[in-house]
Amino acid sequence: MVKRLYKMVLFFSLCMFLFSCATQQAKAPPSPQVIDKMTLQVFFDSGKDILTEADLKELPKAVAFVKKYPGAKISLDGYTDSIGTDAYNMKLSERRATAVKDYLIKEAGVDSSKITAVGHGGADPVADNKTPEGRAKNRRVEISILSD
Repeated sequence: MVKRLYKMVLFFSLCMFLFSCATQQAKAPPSPQVIDKMTLQVFFDSGKDILTEADLKELPKAVAFVKKYPGAKISLDGYTDSIGTDAYNMKLSERRATAVKDYLIKEAGVDSSKITAVGHGGADPVADNKTPEGRAKNRRVEISILSD
């Protein structure tokens, strides 16, 4: 009886140890934290993902911003106004973020493995989508510098 109880205790202890190991391995690493952030006022034309002449005047600010953090991970978040379907705007916002990503890789020398571009469509507007000026402000890309 004592041996059987001893074996049960050992078995239970082993199970608890294995469960503990499994849950520790399953934990995801902490997500990176935003160290610094910049909203880039690249006023894409409605429905477009091509950088305009006005954008090319704004983009050197982005180059200077990312150069302050050499080797850092960079996240680019693209947004649209509310014109168009959600599905279309998601793809468009990703193409806009990618346009800025390509520019930063070329002009700032950012390592392509350190920069990501994500589209958010019309989520999180910063201005009223009822006016042309507000819609223009919502067509933007936000740059975040991330911790390792």
